[in-house]
Amino acid sequence: MTRHQRKYHAAGTLMFVLAALYLLVAGLAFSTHGPCMVVAAALSAVLGLGLITERRWVAYFAFLGLVFGLSAALGGAITSFGSVAVLFWLIVVFDIVAAAVLFGNLWGQRPDDPI
Repeated sequence: MTRHQRKYHAAGTLMFVLAALYLLVAGLAFSTHGPCMVVAAALSAVLGLGLITERRWVAYFAFLGLVFGLSAALGGAITSFGSVAVLFWLIVVFDIVAAAVLFGNLWGQRPDDPI
């Protein structure tokens, strides 16, 4: 595969990492964050699968989900303590990186466009 054919793979992989982080938070603090984190993990995994299969329309939904997830993770990081707060800060970092990758792929200059 060429770089152009797999431009959403990095964002899809980051979505799978986010799904794993959501499950870790759900395991450590199930009483406070569990159900929301399990749903977020499932959505991240489904969106990651859509990104790896190169669905552009999924990338738009994933970008919106990452922006929403960023705000929710910031709220969780500020109100939590200990290892749960560290995991929330990791989610914030991965949300920012994945959103930046998707932003560049969705709205950046295409290689076949003239300058």
